[in-house]
Amino acid sequence: MRAYRAWWKGGAGVDAWDTGPVAASALRHVPAAQTVADLEESAQRIDAALKGRTAGANALHRVLPLATARCIGDDELAGAARQESRLTHWSRLSGDACAAAAFVCRRLVHGESWDGALRAALASGHRGLPLGGCP
Repeated sequence: MRAYRAWWKGGAGVDAWDTGPVAASALRHVPAAQTVADLEESAQRIDAALKGRTAGANALHRVLPLATARCIGDDELAGAARQESRLTHWSRLSGDACAAAAFVCRRLVHGESWDGALRAALASGHRGLPLGGCP
């Protein structure tokens, strides 16, 4: 998160290249955070203050590189994407969108067609993806 904060501050903290208000609020609290749990607690407070409206797209921007990380197995990808999302966006919808996008992106990176990647995502409920209906 410190690297994210440095990037954000490099943009003068003013909508640092489409940071968005939820991530900006979380990044303001990074200096006080010592652990991932501290970051998640901050994200929970922001989510409570915004009455659960923290399903922004900033977390989605951050998780797509996870799809290319060979050290993250296919069965671990959804969880890793959700954990990354929770650093700033506590919303379950944000985490679910991140998990689904990372799954589709990984399939695309491995050469699958767009239609094939979407079909695989829709068929992959066993991997914890939220596809097939809203909670």
